Amino acid sequence: MLLPSLLARLGLTALAAVLALGWLLYPGFAELRSSRSKLRWLARHDALTGLPNRQQLVELLRAALQRARAGGGMLAVLFLDLDRFKTVNESLGHEAGDRLLMDVSARLRSALGPGDTLARLGGDDFVVLLDLLADAAAASRVAERLLHALRAPFPMGEHVVYTGATVGIALSPGDGSDVDRLLGRADAALFQAKQASPGSWRFFSDGDPRLLDERLELESALRGALQAGQFELHYQPKVDVRSGHLSGAEALLRWHRPGQGTVPPGVFVPLLEDMGLIAAVGEWVIGAVCAQQARWRAQGLEPVSVAVNCSARQFQGCSLAEQVARALRAHGLPGRLLEIEVTESVLMQKPDSVGEVMRSLQDMGVESSIDDFGTGYSSLAYLKRLPVRTLKIDRAFLLSLPDDAEDAAIVQAVLALARALGRKVVAEGVERAGQLDFLRRHGCDEYQGYLCAPALAPAEFARMLQARRTAGA
Repeated sequence: MLLPSLLARLGLTALAAVLALGWLLYPGFAELRSSRSKLRWLARHDALTGLPNRQQLVELLRAALQRARAGGGMLAVLFLDLDRFKTVNESLGHEAGDRLLMDVSARLRSALGPGDTLARLGGDDFVVLLDLLADAAAASRVAERLLHALRAPFPMGEHVVYTGATVGIALSPGDGSDVDRLLGRADAALFQAKQASPGSWRFFSDGDPRLLDERLELESALRGALQAGQFELHYQPKVDVRSGHLSGAEALLRWHRPGQGTVPPGVFVPLLEDMGLIAAVGEWVIGAVCAQQARWRAQGLEPVSVAVNCSARQFQGCSLAEQVARALRAHGLPGRLLEIEVTESVLMQKPDSVGEVMRSLQDMGVESSIDDFGTGYSSLAYLKRLPVRTLKIDRAFLLSLPDDAEDAAIVQAVLALARALGRKVVAEGVERAGQLDFLRRHGCDEYQGYLCAPALAPAEFARMLQARRTAGA
């Protein structure tokens, strides 16, 4: 009678009791309960790092704002974006990128106090919530600690990776007392910090009322810029190191935003990448370069080869080779007047497919080059196999030449490697005679930079072509 009495007291029928007991004794019950628990956890956490995700961050921030309003306290939101993460992800692969994100998360956590919240919003975007602050200076001190924590190198198997971050800070109640406004202003502060000084931190400033919406305004304007004809190309001359004669050029994209002047490429090119517009703009650049080459020829000028930078998106499938072929046919140009530049990160992302496109370009007479050589993680085996004609030494290795022994050794090593492989070398960012003398002594082929000329509008570059014809070069 004990069991019926207990069931009656619990308000359970015999059938319900049997079903309940059977459910509890079901072999998969513990596993199912564990699965449901995992799903609840995943709904509020980032699966890779275990940090709170956007959903949980919003909940925590909403609660913190309520406490701050009730107690009259201050809190801060820090929006953090990693530097060079895309290069690591594309050069070493997504597994290495994930490893870097986990290591970064661990370092950031170690730089925070026990009451601080670190969340990952996705990609390389992190947010820190600082509750119960004494003053704004406390937020800046935390930002400094976060940046310092990321300065040491990250071991990645055979590689050593250096990264950093840029931080935007918004304070409540001064910058807003609701979740969306505060996160938006922290993101706006990050955007401003990237424009002013990447690798630094910055408070949101409401001195410019457009700041919060600046990125959205830029994105909106960019969407119509191509159709409105707001892009144009300038041409950075390449010069033969030994003779001093014009030997080529690099096409550089410029955006003239109506009413705003010229927008720096460092601001709008990453936005084109983020918005998925870079492939369309890249195709326009190829067509515009070929059209300009045809105009110069019509003026009786003999054009030089012009290099065009191409993004990873343009190397997907065979569309790039098809675009180049169409542009050359449309303007009746030989392939030797066009060169395709690819960064090391793009090359190592999918070396086989990139190599296939390069070979198709080579069949048309179009040469390929590796831009920013030495800053990524390219494999010498791929360098040997791929039809790459030119290596471009990044300007970062030239800044301290000829005085810095380490930079001098790196440049000499690249030049020796290029000679052994039968490749040409172009040095970027040459600004002083001492740099040029060093490059000349060690056998560099070409250079570009302010020592020769800045990037020139088409009419100005045409004058260099005219002078080249007059000189008989």
